[in-house]
Parts: sequence; C-alpha cells; structure tokens
Amino acid sequence: MLDGGEVSAIELTKFFLDRLERHGGRFNAVVGLLPDRALAAAARADRRRRAGERGGVLGIPYGAKDIFGTTGMPTHGGSAASFRSVPDADAHVIRRLDQAGAPILGKLALMELVGFGTRLPTSSAQGPAKSPWALDRWAGGSSGGSAAAVAAGLVPFALGSETAGSVGSPAAWCGITGFRPSLGLIGRGGMLPLSPTLDKPGVLSWSAQDARTVVTALAGRDARDSASRATRFRPEAERDIDRDGLRALRVGFAPPDFAIDAPPAARAALAEAVQAVRDLGVTLVDVAVPAPFAYRSTLDTIMNAEATRSFRELVESDQVDLILDPEARAAVRGPGPSATEYADALRARRSLMRRFSETWTACDLLLAANFVHPWPIPALDAPFGEIPRSGGNTEMVWAGNLAGLPAVFLPAGLSDDGLPVSIQIVGPRWADALVLAVGTAFQASTGWHRRIGPFAPG
Repeated sequence: MLDGGEVSAIELTKFFLDRLERHGGRFNAVVGLLPDRALAAAARADRRRRAGERGGVLGIPYGAKDIFGTTGMPTHGGSAASFRSVPDADAHVIRRLDQAGAPILGKLALMELVGFGTRLPTSSAQGPAKSPWALDRWAGGSSGGSAAAVAAGLVPFALGSETAGSVGSPAAWCGITGFRPSLGLIGRGGMLPLSPTLDKPGVLSWSAQDARTVVTALAGRDARDSASRATRFRPEAERDIDRDGLRALRVGFAPPDFAIDAPPAARAALAEAVQAVRDLGVTLVDVAVPAPFAYRSTLDTIMNAEATRSFRELVESDQVDLILDPEARAAVRGPGPSATEYADALRARRSLMRRFSETWTACDLLLAANFVHPWPIPALDAPFGEIPRSGGNTEMVWAGNLAGLPAVFLPAGLSDDGLPVSIQIVGPRWADALVLAVGTAFQASTGWHRRIGPFAPG
C-alpha cells in the first residue's frame, strides 16, 4: 500500500498509534507511546518515498520490547525500577530501524526482569500479557507484550528477545511468527542484558516473509557488541532457495515428539504440519539433538550466573524492593551459581556447539514442536509449567539457545481446544536465510499464519 501510494507513512503511523492507545491495555501490552517521535519519523519516510525510495521497512511502524534503550523513554525491563546501565538513548536495533525509515511507536511490555527468577505470568509491571486467542490465557514470556500487540493487530511487527524461549513461547501462544537469529547476527548494544552469553534480539511478526524484511534491516556489525559479526544477511540467497533448493534439503525430526510426547489435543494439528513440511519436497529424516546432555540445567546455570550480575545495580541502588515477585527479588539478592559451576556450564556449552556440527552432517535443518507444553496455554494466575524432557527434540528450546542457533516459530493450525499450535524450524548457526526461506515456503502452502484470534479488535 505504501509502495502504491494508497496510504502514507503518517496515515499508517496514526492508525497504529490509535490502536495501541485504544486496545493496548486490554492485553497489558504497552509500556508507553512515542507519538511525536513516531510521526516525525513517518514524515521523513514519506519524504524518502516521494524521492523514489521503495520497499523494506521504510514507513512501516513498529513496537519494541522494553529492554531496548530508546531516546525519550527510560528502560524498565518489565519492572517498576529503571536501569541506569541502559541510557535513554537508542539501542543498536532501534538505530538500524530508524536508518531504514521505520517509525517506533513505543515500548511494549514484558515479564519482570526479562523473566529472571520467576514462573508467574503476573510478574510484570503492566500485568500479565494476554493472548488474543483467550483473554484468560497468557501471551507467553518474556516478550509477551510484543507478541500480543502483533497478534491483536496493534503493530505490524515488534522487537523481542530470546535467552531461553522468550520469542518462541509468545509466538506459539499468540498464534504468530517469531524469529530468533543466530547469536551475533543482530547487535545487542544498548539492550538490557539478562545473560550476555545467550541473549539474542528477535522479531515477532505476522509472517516469515515479514521477518525476512525486518532482519534485512537489522543484521550487521554492532561496535557495542563483541559477539556481533559483519556477516551479511542475504535475502537473495533465500530467493534461490525458494525457487529450487527445497527438494535438496534434509529436515531432521523425531516422530515421537509429535505423536507421543505432544499433548493429545495438539497431535492432529502437529501431524498435519509435519505433512505440510514433507509436501514442500524436503526429505524428512529421523534426527534428534545431541544426547545425552543436561540442556536445561546448563542453560539455567549460565543464565542465572550472568543475570545475578546484570541486575546487581538494583541491589546497589536500593531498588530491589520494587521487584514484584518475591522469588525474583530473592534471585536478584542471591549469590547465583558458584564460579566453578559457571565455568563448568560454559565448557559444557562449548562441547555442545561442537557436537551439533555432527548433527548438521545428518540433516540441514531440524523440525520440532514449539511449546506445546503445558497445555492448554497457561492461565494468567498460574505458574507456567516445565517442558518434559523425554528425548528426541523436546528440549530444542534449550539446545538451540545454548548453541546460538537460528529458529523460526510458525503457526501450525489449531488444537482440539481451539488454541494455536506452533512448530519450530532450527538451522545451523548463520543459516538464518535458509531457516526463514523454509518458513516462508511453509506459510505460502498452508496459510495458518493468517488466522486471527477471536479477541483481536476489529
């Protein structure tokens, strides 16, 4: 519509600002809006379009999880506290999108302290983010506000982040697309850290195609992030894959994940999704993540050790009492894992990354169910449960985050309960283009990503 002159960037920005203001509170999705900044950016985008620029995210407004530093608004990280370590200046991702011409509409809600030390959806300064599929059900975390805003049509796309499932779970429970990049593809400068070894900015969107467009604007070297690389994201490589590369792909999966370990209410939808992947022409092979390996405990040790340091300023500035959840408050005050435990976990992570290289000789990508446990989607006032660890690829969320692997999370139909079901496609590090190309092909052949939750405003 922008390219064809049917709507201006200013009109589009006003439309979504209005939706956020009118409906954001219904989903506990919004921290605050930046209307003056957004409209000024939209005016610049319109001038660039009149000068002949087209495509990309130019003129497309968006929201950002409140862990990314943004000029004109303090960063709270889901808490009542504010963080001096994150200045009120633009984070790398905000700056990249500004340069690409995308107006930022405002900051979106998340779990308190990016989910550190809590298992309660209510642990958020804005309250628990709600899924447009069921207002008594959680939108997921920690990027729940970003996912709810996208799923409810309040923003065209949103920035989130993932350390241990914070893009995957809200994408699943809000019935939208999520993308977690390879560690280092998208810079983290100016982003509130939870675990610098594991943190990755991510994208929540309606489609994998939208995510491809956003990632093209975001990818690249960040001088403030030593883990970032100048590795270029190449959508032209994706187009080649879209045309003729799918039939050469081997996609690994573990059949019991879908037929036995998944909840009964989700199995029919998951079986149809597996068949839709097979119908793309790929070869499905029985491959699982490296085993045996203590995925969850290794990830928790690294995350908890680094998060304790990341949030030390709350203790030193006497803001720790502002933390809502007593368990999170205790975690911030606590010593965290010992230096020996932390060092052992880092060594185990490096070993896992080497072992994954053997996995990629047996397949090009891995396919797994995405957050089908607990089922149904967690209630707003109940602790969210654990994912069972029965082998296969049920621990993919921990394995993928430990190894820094890219993943796209895709809507895959509805369960017998009428709630969204999700799958994930995971690739080797730096195979971001391949992962998104397959996600785009899957959505072109299924259309499940076009379904809208019954509580999304009209």
